[in-house]
Amino acid sequence: MTGSDPRAALLALIKYLGLSQREAASIIGIGEAALSRKLKGAERYDIREKDIETLRHLADVVDMIVDQACNHITEFKRQAATQNADTEVTLLVYRKDVDLPTWADLPFASVHMQAMSRVARQCGAELVMFYADEYTSWLCGRPDTQDARADWAAGYRRERLRFGLYIGIRPGFGIGWSALQMPPLTEKIDGGVVRFSNDVDRD
Repeated sequence: MTGSDPRAALLALIKYLGLSQREAASIIGIGEAALSRKLKGAERYDIREKDIETLRHLADVVDMIVDQACNHITEFKRQAATQNADTEVTLLVYRKDVDLPTWADLPFASVHMQAMSRVARQCGAELVMFYADEYTSWLCGRPDTQDARADWAAGYRRERLRFGLYIGIRPGFGIGWSALQMPPLTEKIDGGVVRFSNDVDRD
């Protein structure tokens, strides 16, 4: 950390990841009050290199996930263009930690939303907010699965080709794609839209 301001570096990482101080403190492994004192420069509350490195590692992983998501979206759009298909990409985001699916493997909904917002800006996608009550009603007793959430988020329409994209950080910050949902291969439908098969392997 030579030549840099530890407080500025730590605060910048917290903002970059979209974390609250409570969430950042939880990831670092200290109390929220202690983190607040560190950021204020309180005596005996020095910022450790470990504090910065922990968030920096998470930021690096999220950066990699965003790049991978954009690569997949770009390839999806390329495939669609070869079929003269109309495309629209939808990405599901969450307001509450409790709504994050177990397969997302992200620490907080705020991190997931920050990552998906970056993907949407960089690659051209529509963000779809998750509403638990509406989703539960839509399920009608069916299992809550990756495919179900992708279908709900995508909201397939006959004249549109959409897919829901889910990415996550596995325990230990391993990168994993939870699901890449695309419609199955079918015949041409009205409006000249062609539905592709999904050749992307699932992790």
